[in-house]
Amino acid sequence: MTNEIVRAITGDGLVKAAAITGRGIVERARNIHKLLPTATAALGRTLLGASLLGDMLKEEKGALTLQIKGGGPLGTILAVSDCEGNVRGYVQNPQVELMEQRCEPQLPDGSWQALSLRSQDGLYGRDRLYYHTGSGYGVYNLLTYDPESRDAVVVLTTGASGAKDSQGIYAVCAEITEYLYDVMQSYKAS
Repeated sequence: MTNEIVRAITGDGLVKAAAITGRGIVERARNIHKLLPTATAALGRTLLGASLLGDMLKEEKGALTLQIKGGGPLGTILAVSDCEGNVRGYVQNPQVELMEQRCEPQLPDGSWQALSLRSQDGLYGRDRLYYHTGSGYGVYNLLTYDPESRDAVVVLTTGASGAKDSQGIYAVCAEITEYLYDVMQSYKAS
């Protein structure tokens, strides 16, 4: 499975973007640690984030460590990346499976609360997505996870509009996420 970091910049240099396809990294971690889906999603995102950040290091022998102590049932999540984006990590409790449990009742907008995430059927052309959106200090984000394909998209934006769509998701994040899921789908079809 291919793991790749892609970078882009607008001609005027005002917008920079970096994306990672790391299904191989996540799948290898899942197999090594015998992770259930919740732990796979959490460790996978942490590994991919560390890989992206590590690859941006300017120090030739530099390394980066991400440690998440969320206080939840997964325990500590740790990822370490070198300056080339090579990454390794672990999750303290890999057998936790909480993310994919819908909580009653269904919310007025048609979504379901799923512990810290929401769940929506038919969002961005997927049968079911789990997602979280939020903002702080001008940073708008959207994290989505498709349990069937194990695809995930994390969008972080700065300086974008705070307008929301009909799902209550920051519109710029939703547009980027939908585009990336379409690209992933066409990539898998080819």
